[in-house]
Amino acid sequence: MRLSYLTYRDALSSRGDRRADTAVAELVDAELVDAGLVDAGLVDIELVDAGLVDVELVDAGLVDVELVDAGLVDVGLIDTGLVGTGLVGTGPVGTGPVGPGPVGPGPARTGSAGPAPAAGGPAAGGPAAAPPSVRAFLEAAPRLPPWVRPERLRRIASFFRRHGTGLAAVQATAGLVATYLSPPNARALHAARELGLPHQRLTRAARLFTGLADPEAFSGARIVPLCRQTRLAHAAVRRLLPRAGRWPGADPPLSQLHVAGAVLTLSVGGLDALDRVGVPTTPEEREDHHYAWRVVAHFLGVPDEYLPDSAVEARELWDEVRDHEWDHSGAAEVLTRDTIGFYQRHVPVELRAAVPAFVRRALTDEHADLAGVPAGGFDDRVVAVLGAAVERVARGAVVVPRPRAERWVERGAPT
Repeated sequence: MRLSYLTYRDALSSRGDRRADTAVAELVDAELVDAGLVDAGLVDIELVDAGLVDVELVDAGLVDVELVDAGLVDVGLIDTGLVGTGLVGTGPVGTGPVGPGPVGPGPARTGSAGPAPAAGGPAAGGPAAAPPSVRAFLEAAPRLPPWVRPERLRRIASFFRRHGTGLAAVQATAGLVATYLSPPNARALHAARELGLPHQRLTRAARLFTGLADPEAFSGARIVPLCRQTRLAHAAVRRLLPRAGRWPGADPPLSQLHVAGAVLTLSVGGLDALDRVGVPTTPEEREDHHYAWRVVAHFLGVPDEYLPDSAVEARELWDEVRDHEWDHSGAAEVLTRDTIGFYQRHVPVELRAAVPAFVRRALTDEHADLAGVPAGGFDDRVVAVLGAAVERVARGAVVVPRPRAERWVERGAPT
């Protein structure tokens, strides 16, 4: 069934993600994510995305080392009691500001710290200690939608392995920049301060792009946890931005319209970009690529009835979405600058000027201008080098957060 843009927009623009939204609401109500501190400007919403509701952390009961390395969390900042001594840190909740200066524990909140687990016993937390809706969200077994054929997923994995280097380079740079060209989406990402710690968001995206090459990508070990983590992060934005007075729109930030639009951009636009940098694909490969992203969209909570059945239908809808929604915004320029700068720090110095040139070629000059992508000299070597950089980022082998002072320069809300 072909979807018209108006049907698609009207159905999804005001729609959140009921299960993830309920889970985050209970986390807020349980003071596991303290909206009061957010309202007071003492804790930035980027902490939510950075790990307070990190599904992989909760599932594993481990401390997120990236948070500690990034200087966002130390042993005295946060103890939610969700995993006893293990979710994020081991001390009381701190009320010191998270911002330009060092992160300190601050004064403790009475009763905030959870009890330590008994020696030799189970951790006093994990999903069992979470509110009921959070437990249900985290513990639900991943189920492939009924229209999925496992043999086709295995064939698709071989496509991703065959084109993995070029596709990862395109999706992690030009693909993400294209998703910023929806101004409401860019403003939500900026207002949520994901920009303040771009390597967390970009690392998660890199893991998604490279994880699709795994033959068991959708079995629950790779893609599904990343999708759950993303759903919770988006739900936190929807919950906390309006509450903090940082979202004036009637429709929620990061609605399912924006999630579905990003999937269309990465599905259809990703292969267009791959072709522009010299890696053509066949019609069958385009269908397989779209099929994989349909499955990703399903696990991101987009209702199946709003997922185009074929690559041809997806292109028709994407053309309409792009014509109606893509435009310049200051937020898109800032997000684009972060994305390009992040990957420039992961390639040799002599190829850094080639990264924006690569994005311009992949995205087209018209759309690169909307995002504020600077000009540069293209170098054929950058495709392989960028692809390898994305793989390193996905493995967590290289994490280069911006200096704290630089991260906090842009505190306004670009329009």
